[in-house]
Amino acid sequence: MKLKITAFLMAVVFMLSGCGSDEETKTEDTALKNEAVTDNRQSGNDISLYMRPPSTFNPLLNEDETVDMVLKLIYEPLIAIDESFKPYGNLAEGWYFSNEGRTITVKLKSGLKWHSGNSITSNDVVYSINTIKNSDAGSMYKNCVRYIEDVTMIDSLTVNIDFSRAFYGNIFALTFPLISHQAGSGQNVYEASDSMAKLGNGSYDFGSYSVSQRLELVKTDSCIGKEAVSERVNVVISKDEDTDLYYFTTGTTDCIYGEAVDFVGVSLPARSAEYSFNTNGYDFIGFNFANSILNDKNVRKAVAHCVPKEEILKVIYLSNASLSDTPINPESWLYEADTVKYDYDLNKAKALLEESGWIINGDNAIRERTDENGKSTLSLSILVNSENEQRRQIAKRIADELMAVGFDIDIIEEDFESYSTRISSGSYDILIGGWELSMDNDLNVLFGNKGNNIIRYNDEAMNGYIESVYEAVGEGNVKQAYGNLQKYIAEELPYISIGFKKGKLYTGDDVAGGNEAVLSDIFDGVYGWSKR
Repeated sequence: MKLKITAFLMAVVFMLSGCGSDEETKTEDTALKNEAVTDNRQSGNDISLYMRPPSTFNPLLNEDETVDMVLKLIYEPLIAIDESFKPYGNLAEGWYFSNEGRTITVKLKSGLKWHSGNSITSNDVVYSINTIKNSDAGSMYKNCVRYIEDVTMIDSLTVNIDFSRAFYGNIFALTFPLISHQAGSGQNVYEASDSMAKLGNGSYDFGSYSVSQRLELVKTDSCIGKEAVSERVNVVISKDEDTDLYYFTTGTTDCIYGEAVDFVGVSLPARSAEYSFNTNGYDFIGFNFANSILNDKNVRKAVAHCVPKEEILKVIYLSNASLSDTPINPESWLYEADTVKYDYDLNKAKALLEESGWIINGDNAIRERTDENGKSTLSLSILVNSENEQRRQIAKRIADELMAVGFDIDIIEEDFESYSTRISSGSYDILIGGWELSMDNDLNVLFGNKGNNIIRYNDEAMNGYIESVYEAVGEGNVKQAYGNLQKYIAEELPYISIGFKKGKLYTGDDVAGGNEAVLSDIFDGVYGWSKR
C-alpha cells in the first residue's frame, strides 16, 4: 500500500498509485513483526504522531512531506488555505495587489511574538523568502518563490513582494511557514539535534529529540491564539508508509492519513474515527487533438455521454471522490456549477455521431464515415498505465460503452514509463490520466501554452480566457474570470473531467476534538486533540 498526500504547492505532475511486488510486501511485513516498537509517551494524555527521520528542523529547507506536517505545529504560515482552497490571513492581517497584479503588499498582524518573546516583523518575512530562494531544489517550498523577483520592507509590519507575472494565484506563494531572521546569526539552530532553540510561533515548540527515535513537542503560547489542549505531542520516527500503518494499528500513534483509495482493503482498528478532506488529485479523460477524429467536438461530446460518472464514483472510487465537470474541485470557492453537463445517455451519443456523419452500415457494428478523403472507421484506442487499477477499470468500463454506440476500441495498457513516453510523443488517441493540480489553480499547463501541452490542444479563445484569469484582480473579478474559463472548458471539452479524489484522516477512538483536516495542513486540528 502506498499512503500519499499532495506535497503543498507542487508543480503539476502525473500521479501514479505505486504497487510493490508480493515479495517486497512479504519482506517488509516480516521486518515489521520483528521490530521492537516503543511507545515514548510520558503521559496517557499525550498525542502521538509520526514522521520520517528529519535532516533539518528548518521547515523551509526540509524536503520531506511528513516532517513538514509536524513542523506546521511549530511554525505558522503567513497565509493559510481553508477547506474551500481559499487563502486567508494567518500571520498576515491583510494584503492587496498593485502594479497590475505583479506586486502584493502584505501587512502583518500587530503584537505577534515568537516563542522566544521577540516580535514577529517584516524582517522575518524577507528572511524567510530569501531562505527559500537559497534552498535546494527539493525543499518543500521551493516552488513558492519561482515567480518572486524581489521582497522589500516598507516598515516593521509591511512588505512589498514583486512577482514576474500578474496572477491572482501569486498569493499562494505566501503560504510558507515563517521562520525567525535570528536564525541568520551563524549558528544552525534548526539542525536535528537534541537541544533545540525556541524559535517557533505555533501551538507547540520543541521539547526534546532522540535521533531516529522520537521528537517531543511541548505546549506553548501560539502567536495567533490557537491554544493547545494536550501538554505534549510525541512524534515517532517512522521509516516508511508500511511502518506508519503498523504503528497506527498497534496503537503506537494516534492517526494515519493519505488518499482515501489507498485505504481500500486495508485492515484498520475497528473503532477508528474517519475524516475526509478535499485534495487536488484530478482524474480525467484526455483527447489527442492531433487525431482528426477527436478534433470533432461532436465526437468528444459523444464520448462524454458514454461515461457513467455516477457508477464510476460508486463502483470504482467507492464514493471516495467528488465528481466534477471542470478541472476545479467542486468544493473550491472558484468552482462554477453553471456549466454544460454531459449526462450518461447513449442515445445522445449516437445522435451526435450521426450528426458528424458517423453511421452504421448494414450488420457492421462499427460506424463509418465517407468524405473527400474516402471511407474511414470510428476506430480509437484508450491508453492507461497498467499499475493503476482504478484507471484500468475506468478504461474497461468506458470501452464497453463506446463499443455499444459504434466505436471500435482497443485498450492499450503500458507500464508508467512507457505510458508517459507515449503521452510525450503523442502516440495515443484517448488517455485515462490524473494530475496533481497546483494549489494556485493555474490551469494554463493543461490546455494553454499555445498547444505545448499533453493533448496538443491550441485554441485562441481558450488562451484568451486563461489570460483573463491572469489579469483578474479582486475577489469578484477573479471568481468571474474562473467561471468564464470553466464554462468554455465544459463547452469545448478538451478533457472530460471525472473528479477529484478524497483524502482520509483516521484517528484512534480515544482521540477527541479538533479532528478537521485540510489538504495544506493535515494536522491543522491537532492542537485541539485530547485523549478520552
